[in-house]
Amino acid sequence: ILKISKSKSEVISKLNDDRTNILYAAAYIRIILSLWSKSGFPLNNRPDIVGTLYSAGIFDATGEERPPNNNPKPNNFGMVAKLFYKYGKL
Repeated sequence: ILKISKSKSEVISKLNDDRTNILYAAAYIRIILSLWSKSGFPLNNRPDIVGTLYSAGIFDATGEERPPNNNPKPNNFGMVAKLFYKYGKL
């Protein structure tokens, strides 16, 4: 469904399209879940951490991958994601 883009402008165009953007978001979340699960830290019941990693990125400002760990801390976006997951609203 998602094809490799050939240019930065093509990526931007796809991200501006609602139908394509949701596929990229779902794929990114799946990457996060897979990375953490393969490291022995499944996030199946941690929407707060999935939301945090989604918003902060799996790479830090230096380009280093944020290492999975057994004591992750949620950010504000993650806490809101948890509320939506639990209650479907704020």
